Amino acid sequence: MTFKLIPNPTFATTVKITQPGAEPVDLVVTWRFKSGKDYAAWLAKPAELAAKGQTLPDHEYLGEVIANWDGPVTDAGVAVPYGAEALQTLLNNYQPAARELYDAYCAALTESRAKN
Repeated sequence: MTFKLIPNPTFATTVKITQPGAEPVDLVVTWRFKSGKDYAAWLAKPAELAAKGQTLPDHEYLGEVIANWDGPVTDAGVAVPYGAEALQTLLNNYQPAARELYDAYCAALTESRAKN
């Protein structure tokens, strides 16, 4: 693999999403890369808003770093395209998903992938 000084603008990882009463499912997420300075600003954003008495909904916050996904389907088995409304539905129906997505993004940017 070639080491590029400037990373690709997007990259994909698999996130385990907790389901009530079932095994976690895989959600393949395509993320937007953030450089160190931009990543730090993104991490600080919720606290900065809270200091002003404002909040940022999870779907808007995570929407800043999610570019696409592959995995969710309707009851009929039709793929659900990524979008703000679909993300909001996911986060509303699967409460741990916001933390799982956040943690996966942070890990993808800051940790090397381990070889098996």
